[in-house]
Amino acid sequence: MKNAYVFDMGGVIKHSYDLKGFYELLNCDCSYEDFHHLFADKVYSVETGKVDQDDFFQELGKELKLNYSLDEIMKRYVQCFNKIYPGTVKIIQELINKGEKVYLFSDLKPIDFQTLCTKINIHMFEKVYLSYNIGYLKENIKAFQYVIKDLNIDPSHIYFFDDRSINIINAKKCGIHAFQVTGDTIEEVFQKNHIL
Repeated sequence: MKNAYVFDMGGVIKHSYDLKGFYELLNCDCSYEDFHHLFADKVYSVETGKVDQDDFFQELGKELKLNYSLDEIMKRYVQCFNKIYPGTVKIIQELINKGEKVYLFSDLKPIDFQTLCTKINIHMFEKVYLSYNIGYLKENIKAFQYVIKDLNIDPSHIYFFDDRSINIINAKKCGIHAFQVTGDTIEEVFQKNHIL
């Protein structure tokens, strides 16, 4: 049976999103702590597809009393989408060259995925699993159960790479080989565990 290699996006394929930079670009009349709380409190509803992305950004602008249009807010958001980790992309390409199947599995908003598509060749992934499409974040074990069922292979043949410990714990509970990595450590983890 072939293996499936499943990669998270933020922190693994690309640097984590620069939320502080977004806050600074908006010139908010509030503390970063208040902004972070407001953003984090509502963003999960967008990332699980329960709230429309445009509604989220419009509501954010309203609560922060910003005088920007929706387009301007989203334009500033995209400016803080951080760089790609070349080491991770190299590993993905090496797996593909060996005939392996590679997948993307990420908690994100539509705008994050759209931006990622402008940074890398998204077609290198056999399939993408996005939280706003499947309805669960990876901190919910149902997200992994969904992916296992869709892949239709034994979880012991799935290799998963993510930067968040809760996601690694949930993956392991499902019988998946899971590794906590970042784009800075992934090459070392692959070598140490003889994955490639």
